[in-house]
Amino acid sequence: MPVVSEIEILKKIPAFSTFDSEIIDLICKTGNQFSFKTGQQILPIADDNISSLIIVNKGKLRIILTGDDHTQILLTYLNVEDYWGEFGLLDSNNLSVG
Repeated sequence: MPVVSEIEILKKIPAFSTFDSEIIDLICKTGNQFSFKTGQQILPIADDNISSLIIVNKGKLRIILTGDDHTQILLTYLNVEDYWGEFGLLDSNNLSVG
């Protein structure tokens, strides 16, 4: 599977499309990169104040919402070059689904 740079993906996200290269580079430098094992939970949604942008540059990801009764709802699949949470990153007051 190809690895795509975060800079390339950020430039394609409408919320960031008007940012100049220096700002996009700064966003990438201040972010963190993580690797996860298959099936590992990476971001528990415990409240409405999540301000993370997830960019998939290798592999794939499932976004699942788990209810209080532990039932799970599959919201979407993310593949290489997909992203999630761009509005939550820009407005950390709410969990935003765009």
